Amino acid sequence: MLARIFRFGTRPITLVVAMAAVGSGLSACYVTKAGPFAERRTAREIYRFVRVERTALEPSLKAPGRVESSKRTIIKCELENLSSGAVGTNASSSSAAMAAASAGAGGASTMISLVPEGTVVNKGDIIARLDASNYEEMLRQQTIVVEQAKSSHLQAQLNVEIAQIALREYMQGTVKQTIEQMEADLSLARANLTQASERLDWSRMMNGKGYASVAQVKTDEQTFLTDEQALRQQELAYDLFQRFSLPKTEKTLQADITTAQTTLDSEQVKLNRQLERFAQLQRQVERCTIRAPHDGVVYYYFDPNPRFGSEGSSIEEGMSVRQEQKLFYLPDLDQMEVQVDLNESIVSRVHPGMTASVEFEAIPGLRLSGKLASISEIPSQESRRGEDVRHFMGILKLDHSAPGVKPGMSAMIDLNLVRREDILAIPHEAVISDRGQYDCYVLTAGNQIERRTIQVGKSTPELIEVAEGLKEGEEILLNPPGREASRPRSLAGFENRRWSEIALNKPEAAPAPSSDAAAGPGARRRGRTGTDRGGDPAWKSRPRPASGE
Repeated sequence: MLARIFRFGTRPITLVVAMAAVGSGLSACYVTKAGPFAERRTAREIYRFVRVERTALEPSLKAPGRVESSKRTIIKCELENLSSGAVGTNASSSSAAMAAASAGAGGASTMISLVPEGTVVNKGDIIARLDASNYEEMLRQQTIVVEQAKSSHLQAQLNVEIAQIALREYMQGTVKQTIEQMEADLSLARANLTQASERLDWSRMMNGKGYASVAQVKTDEQTFLTDEQALRQQELAYDLFQRFSLPKTEKTLQADITTAQTTLDSEQVKLNRQLERFAQLQRQVERCTIRAPHDGVVYYYFDPNPRFGSEGSSIEEGMSVRQEQKLFYLPDLDQMEVQVDLNESIVSRVHPGMTASVEFEAIPGLRLSGKLASISEIPSQESRRGEDVRHFMGILKLDHSAPGVKPGMSAMIDLNLVRREDILAIPHEAVISDRGQYDCYVLTAGNQIERRTIQVGKSTPELIEVAEGLKEGEEILLNPPGREASRPRSLAGFENRRWSEIALNKPEAAPAPSSDAAAGPGARRRGRTGTDRGGDPAWKSRPRPASGE
């Protein structure tokens, strides 16, 4: 019998079957972690645990943003259309000014030179030069017109002064002299009349005594009547002069002054107009030299929608420049801000005055602080990839800038919420999220592990607040089954544990909403997940309960 068994066992087919049977048994033991492959270590020796403790929680909200300058200026072509010409004092000057205007000073010019894009400039530095030849020619013509206007104004001013002198001369000289002469003539006429009256009386008395003839008396009577008529004429002339001649001549001279003054005012208006035009032409010549209004970096303005018939939107030497055309964009890099994209789900939890920290995708490791200055009351109507989600624009003022921070950079903003003291908190690595339910594994007495549902509150990038389900001092499992793509290699030695077979065999749970999710749809698509976590697979699956107040 033994010989037959030996002969049968030495056959090749028998050896193959036996080896296959032994291999199957060993594989089964390995899969079930039984027999020689049984796990003899305790849970503490296999897994990492952390104790539930009370701590302070500083929750935050994450939101994407775009860096801009708080002080930014769009520099335009400030040339004006002066083709209306000047109001000159003579036809030849006006024609010359009009000809110069029509020669090409209609608010347009040609770019002669400009600084390279990206040049750092200080206030007053030259950015570009435009062709100023047409305006310079108009300025030369206007100089002649101004001088002529000054001459006419001076002549009118002299005429006013002459008229004023004539009035003073008449009132203070001629009138005084005339009155004195008339009063002297009146006095003489009265004296002559008195003398003639006395002589007439004497002649009549002598005639009565026979000493004077009748002819003598008649002569004296004629002399008396002549002197009386002369006195009456002098009194009438004096009265006419005071009542009519004096006021008439005075008003005539005053009218001459008024006329001269009106002419002077007209010439003054003309002169002012010519001076204004002269100053306007000077400004045009100066504006052909474009200077920086403040410190900053020069960017060429790009017009995505150029006007019909324009030569193009690129800024270069030799290009035609028109009135009000945008040429340069000048941001001040010392005064920077971030335009924060606030999802409508979190905008009610933020307010101006909140502090925040800002990280920049283009400058890893740089972190700046700032304060939220304002929030737009009107949401943007932009729809992203078919999502009907509204976003509000917030302005975050940076406390200070840093080298390398430039407009247009992408940034991630952490808005600091109210600090909470003395709360239970656990790491994100200890939580499993499944369809809005949060679980963790707790180490109980006897090295048993149970899955427990918890209620979470606010969160930070490292911790999650536990509102219900755990007690201070309990130990929980880090990176439990369901968080990683692979499960624990061995469950031997945990026959009495309360592992959930469904949890052990289900695929990896999707992460819950986090402070990153508060940034709104599109934040994760844009890659704004932080520069220090992008390569951590565990972080990618970390549950993030919705944080905020």
